[in-house]
Amino acid sequence: MNYPQQGWPSPSGMPYGGQPSYPPAARPSALLARLTAALFIACAGFAIATGIVSLDGAPTNLHLFSGVLGLMFSEAVTGDVTFALIVTMAVGALTLVFAVLLACRFRIGRPMLAVLGLLVAGYYAYTAIALFGDNLAGYTVVPIAAGAAWLLGMVLVLLPPVGRALGRHAQPQPPLNVPPPGMPTNQPPPGQSIWPEASGPPAGHTSSIQQAFPARNTFPNQQNW
Repeated sequence: MNYPQQGWPSPSGMPYGGQPSYPPAARPSALLARLTAALFIACAGFAIATGIVSLDGAPTNLHLFSGVLGLMFSEAVTGDVTFALIVTMAVGALTLVFAVLLACRFRIGRPMLAVLGLLVAGYYAYTAIALFGDNLAGYTVVPIAAGAAWLLGMVLVLLPPVGRALGRHAQPQPPLNVPPPGMPTNQPPPGQSIWPEASGPPAGHTSSIQQAFPARNTFPNQQNW
C-alpha cells in the first residue's frame, strides 16, 4: 500500500503538512513590566527622599521620618538614626538599579525586586503595628501607604506576563489557532480524506496475474476442487 507523503496535494493547492504563510508572531508586550518598574522607581525615590530629609537626625516632618527604613531598629544598632539612614539609602539605590534593569527586560531585576518588595513591605507592616501599640496611630499613614506600594510592586513583578516579557530575546507568542512547527497545518475539509480516491482498472482490462493463470474452468477435474 502506498501512503501519501508529506506534500500530497490538497484541494486548496497547498501540500498537506505544509506550513502556511502568516504574519510573524508578535513579541510579548513589556508594558506591564515597565509599569511595574515605574512603581518601584517611585518607591525608591520616596525612600531616598525620606533619608535626605532625615540626614541631620532632627527631622522637622515626623510623618516622613516614620517612613525611614530601619528606624525601629536603629536605636538598638547604632544609638542614633545612622543605621536607618544607611539602610534607607542602600535599599533605595538597589531598588532604583533593579527597576531600571527590569524596564530594560533584564531577568535579574525581577527576583531582586520581588525580594526587596517583600522585605520592605514587611518592615512597614511591623512599623505600623509598633506605632499603633505606642498610641502613635497618627504617624502610621506613611508606613501604611508606603508598605502598600511596595507590596503592590511585589505582586505585579511576580505576574506571569512580566516574566514572559523579560529576557533580551523574549520568545515571541505564536498567533492563535496555529499549531506548533512540525504539526500538519493544512488539513482537508471535514468529510474529505487525505487519501486519493481508489480507482479500479478500466473495463476489459486483464492484469498480469490473470494473464499468467488460465481461467479456472480450463483445468481438468475442476469438480474435485
